[in-house]
Amino acid sequence: MINKAESSVLFEVFIIALRQLKNSQNFLLINMQDRTSWQEHARCHALENLSNHPHMIEGFEVCSLTKHTPFYHQVEEYHDLSSAKEFMSLLQDQILNAAECGFYFPSNLGAIYIQDFVKNCVGLIHEHFFGKKGILSRKNRLDFIELLYFFLTLKMIDRISPTQMSFSCKDAIDTGAIAGAGFFAFIKLMSEDSVWSLEEEDFFVWMAQSSALMYRERLVRFEQYERMLSVLELLDSELSLHKKTILKAFEPLYGYAIFKHLYAQELK
Repeated sequence: MINKAESSVLFEVFIIALRQLKNSQNFLLINMQDRTSWQEHARCHALENLSNHPHMIEGFEVCSLTKHTPFYHQVEEYHDLSSAKEFMSLLQDQILNAAECGFYFPSNLGAIYIQDFVKNCVGLIHEHFFGKKGILSRKNRLDFIELLYFFLTLKMIDRISPTQMSFSCKDAIDTGAIAGAGFFAFIKLMSEDSVWSLEEEDFFVWMAQSSALMYRERLVRFEQYERMLSVLELLDSELSLHKKTILKAFEPLYGYAIFKHLYAQELK
């Protein structure tokens, strides 16, 4: 029944064993299913409540960042939403009215804490990546949303300090895999050593494409891959011109000098 779901015992044992073997403190799961959808609500609910199970070890946290709503894709009533002021207001409302709009955050973060971060982050993205433009094209708005997801994910890491994390959709083949690859690239671009080696370029492609190739014998969905490349191109372009200014502007949103200690690497 699609309206009923429960976590696999195998998955629960995996999380417990992983934390014990690695002597870890926290596991963060970024769930990218749509909790407002009747097809995915039950699965989201099962994941989000997993940390409350009495047999689960403390330190398992779930954050839901939907990537399947009309607002995320800027379609239907949002297609012609060109006013930057109106768009940013709705974007903040989407995050702050989390449960109704497809988002879920761990209770230990606090609504006020998230509210302040999102308000400040949206303003900084508008200023430093879109030049405070009054009109935003649909492509601009799609990139804007992805950038907020990047910075919001980094905030989750900053607060929760996970030793392991996962980006997951229903099968972690398209949405989850591309999100993981995109965040790897985001960390690389925002770090001090932002020059890519050939191995890192290969690793980015492997992260994005390997699951689809192995389990579906196809490439990842092109429209999702193209959208991720679009926001990374914007990020790279602006950082190449104003990196010090951008890092200085965003650094106060986090608990410490995070960008001075940020790096991405493949573990062999």
